[in-house]
Amino acid sequence: MVKRSFTDESSGVALLELALVCPLLIVLLLGAAEYGRLCYVGMEVTNAAHAGVTYGTQNRIYANDNPTIQTVALNEETNIVNMNVPSPLDTSSITVQQFCAATYNGTPGACSTTAPNPVEWVQVQSRVTVASLFHPYGYNGTYTLHGNAMMRVRGK
Repeated sequence: MVKRSFTDESSGVALLELALVCPLLIVLLLGAAEYGRLCYVGMEVTNAAHAGVTYGTQNRIYANDNPTIQTVALNEETNIVNMNVPSPLDTSSITVQQFCAATYNGTPGACSTTAPNPVEWVQVQSRVTVASLFHPYGYNGTYTLHGNAMMRVRGK
């Protein structure tokens, strides 16, 4: 008969390793979920800015209709509201600006009334603040995500 001692047995080593590694794997999984969620919200904020600028650059009449440009951008971000983001986009988080250039190759700047036929540009910037998924667990961090789009106005 073979006599075994407690130090020779290794049947619980795998269970001990699993118990030590599981918290690390859970933290990695939650971090990946947080990062993925922030990437998705960031894409939605950028898409909202792009939708607003696409509407505003159809022609010169639409380019100066800031309330409608803001509404179009807000309608694009409905998925953010459905995710229960604490501070979704509102009209104060969407900024619309118009710029002008003397030529198509010129650098856009402030529009002046003295330019005879300027090339117009529209820029839409969107912003949303997102609370962390770990907010209930003591981490009170928030992330501010920005979207920006700028296009030349088509047509006359």
